[in-house]
Amino acid sequence: MFKIRESDDSPEGLGETEMSDHEHLRLLTPKECDVIIREFNEQFLTPDERDRIVREHTTNHILGRTDFETDEKTMTSQNKHVDPKREPDHPHKRLRGEAAYGVNVGVPEVRGVKIESIDQLKKIIGCDFPGLSDRKDLHELLRTAEIHLELLQEYRNRDSFSRKETLRLANKTGVSHETIKAWLRNAITPRIYTMLRNALTAKEGRTKLEGLQRKLNGVTDLEEFDRRLGHFYLEEEVGRLPNHEEDRELARRFFHFMQALPNGGLLSDIARRAGVPEHEVSLRLRAPFIPRLIRIASSIPAETPELGKKWLPLKITKTRRLQRYVQVPLKITAFKDILSILERTRRLRSPELDYYEQHFGRMTKQLAFMYLLGIIVSDGAFGRAAGVSTSIWLSASKKYSWSKDFGRAFSYSLARIGIFSKQYEDNVQERENGRTSVIQVWRSASVPLLCWIRKTLLGLRTGTTKGKVGFQADWILQMPYSWRVAFLQGVSDGDGFASIKAFSAGICTLTNQEFLMRLLNSLGIEAFSVKSGVTVRKKEAIRRAGQLPMFRHAVARQSRLVELAAMFDSVTRKPASEEEINNIMVLHNQGFSSGQITMKLWREHGIARRPGVIRKIIGRTGKKRNARK
Repeated sequence: MFKIRESDDSPEGLGETEMSDHEHLRLLTPKECDVIIREFNEQFLTPDERDRIVREHTTNHILGRTDFETDEKTMTSQNKHVDPKREPDHPHKRLRGEAAYGVNVGVPEVRGVKIESIDQLKKIIGCDFPGLSDRKDLHELLRTAEIHLELLQEYRNRDSFSRKETLRLANKTGVSHETIKAWLRNAITPRIYTMLRNALTAKEGRTKLEGLQRKLNGVTDLEEFDRRLGHFYLEEEVGRLPNHEEDRELARRFFHFMQALPNGGLLSDIARRAGVPEHEVSLRLRAPFIPRLIRIASSIPAETPELGKKWLPLKITKTRRLQRYVQVPLKITAFKDILSILERTRRLRSPELDYYEQHFGRMTKQLAFMYLLGIIVSDGAFGRAAGVSTSIWLSASKKYSWSKDFGRAFSYSLARIGIFSKQYEDNVQERENGRTSVIQVWRSASVPLLCWIRKTLLGLRTGTTKGKVGFQADWILQMPYSWRVAFLQGVSDGDGFASIKAFSAGICTLTNQEFLMRLLNSLGIEAFSVKSGVTVRKKEAIRRAGQLPMFRHAVARQSRLVELAAMFDSVTRKPASEEEINNIMVLHNQGFSSGQITMKLWREHGIARRPGVIRKIIGRTGKKRNARK
């Protein structure tokens, strides 16, 4: 085994070529050996290596061929046009007594067009590749291409050339000896041709740009991007998206990328003009991914909404695309503002809806919507904002026999306006006293419409809870009578009560007493504000509440309310008989409260007495009996 060190200035590269003694291809004559020695003597062969070649009389491909780099970074061998059947280049010919190489000069092409002159190349670049015109190295690239074309004309009809010729040409042109030899021997063409093969033409750039523009619905610059988002009802939610500032910067760079496309060029040229990283240009050309904020903006209609309104999508697809936009008012001034939105919603179809209508009757979309609002402000709760949408939860204690129907009504009302919901696994809660309670849970899908309900209809900002700040919905008081009744029923099924013991009905709330009192008064029900909410305790008001009815699915409460109305009708101002007083005192001595005594007198004896009257009877009777003692 022996090694031959290749020349340091060889265009094929540095390194060593291993050859075994038995792998020789042919025997060399002494004259051929002299040629090899003379050729490689200029390339720093040591005397020992030269003697070894002569002694062994054998050789292989001493000049091993490697790829010739032609691109700025990684373009290597794409512009070779070497005939695979051509015999290896050996300095086996003689030219005026010197070693000669076979000529294999390549004719350059640009997209299938053969280049014969530098003017032809410049014209192609100017017309098809204007993106290369601002390159700092373009002049040098064209100069190198011109030299190559001149050599092509001079050597295309020759059979061979010598090393001295390449050295002379290198000195004359300023192009390296290795590069000229590669041009003449290996059909290598200048770097500019590889660049043109890999660059986008202006036509290709415009085609890609048009493809992107078709997806953007007219959102082609930052100005239009901001205009669309300004007309978006959920602009505030967009501003709170994770990494919003980074997403906005990504959108800005995307628009600059689009502006840089029409002139074409290499990735580096487009990246330089757009002011974005080169890898980002590469990614966008391979897979035209649209940044999230631009996708949102391009989904918004281009039409400017009416004064006092903004665009809101009613649907989010499985791929998170926003569709079916409607103009929603920022403030409700009339019931038509609600109707215009409800008319655009689409009812869902499901067996649960059919079950509800078969057992409880069909609610119109408007009444179902108002009942839903009532549920939301009572037992409902908005879920955590999910991008440009949110959801609603309903929790109802399982101890009430009608809670299941209450949950069905919740799902039915949502389905009437096109929102899916389902019941989740029961939640078991343990109290401080060790007792447990089972809570049934329903949850809606997360949709943008619920953001409008939360902010505009109920006046609840993102992150606030109705239990602490209360809702703002005075517009409800201006709605049709049936709408207000449906809303009251939703509130009452969630937070209402009807008590025989307390001889009253009402709604429990810590923050919305004034509004609910006004709502009840608007329905002809006189109500009073108390610390724990609002209460109805007058005869006509109780009768009126029972007739509405005040409760829709809380049937036990409605039953007590009707019973309470009957008690009010039976209340008498006649003094209590001795027997009644004795019964009252017996129950009192047994530990019954005045409210419990009221209920027992009514249900066991048909006697209607207010708890206050009971307390007076107990007080007077107790004093008399103590006085006798």
